[in-house]
Amino acid sequence: MRVSVVVPTYNERESLPLLVNALRDVMGNETDWELIVVDDDSPDETWKVAEDMASKDRRIRIYRRLDCRGLSSAVVAGLSMAGGERVVVMDADLQHDVTRVPQLVAALDDTPLAVGTRYAPGGGVGGWGRGRVALSQAATVVCNLVLGLAVSDPMSGFFAVRREEFNRISSRLNPRGYKILMELMVVMRPARVEEIPYVFAPRVCGESKLSTRVVWDFGFALIELLTRSVVSPRFLKYGLVGLSGVGVYAFCLLYTSPSPRDRG
Repeated sequence: MRVSVVVPTYNERESLPLLVNALRDVMGNETDWELIVVDDDSPDETWKVAEDMASKDRRIRIYRRLDCRGLSSAVVAGLSMAGGERVVVMDADLQHDVTRVPQLVAALDDTPLAVGTRYAPGGGVGGWGRGRVALSQAATVVCNLVLGLAVSDPMSGFFAVRREEFNRISSRLNPRGYKILMELMVVMRPARVEEIPYVFAPRVCGESKLSTRVVWDFGFALIELLTRSVVSPRFLKYGLVGLSGVGVYAFCLLYTSPSPRDRG
């Protein structure tokens, strides 16, 4: 098997068949590629749609996870299952440009990691508003500074990696939240990352997964990656929870305690 395409899904029953058809057009009818769908037991039964397609095309495999959720851990599960020498990771919502998949695969001739980027010349974010663009660019700057990276789109969900390289570092990964690429780069520390520009397309169907929880997970992931060699992730988690509790308590004291005049 030459190429594996890993697609994590959650409530993507409408877009998944469209992605599969697009992949078939791009990859052709050759048998040297496979699609691995990792579904987190979607309430809309995306897994059932994937199972139906897999019964008609042996290149499609489905892993329905019943015991855990999370995009990063789903990606790692898919990477671990991959039989291809080169593995592409992308979303099912058609916002990643399927036509760039062969370029990502070819880029692995010269580097262990290739990234689809929205911010290199030739890339773009489509119809994003100014606020979202500013937030994304700020997060990119922070990510590169804090983690010592030099990639234009370190939070991309569209990338390719050599399977042998992933196998080498997989035991050192602690996937959390939505940004597995950051962790891969921190652990791998590749000498060079090839960047393939693409334009981020508007969502065709389904709903965006962007939420305040995603922002929290991003911040936690940055701190965890920065302190991993010094502080255990579990200790860091409880420490942050404890600090947030102290902050809430201090806020309550500040705004509920009587003033000296009231006491008099």
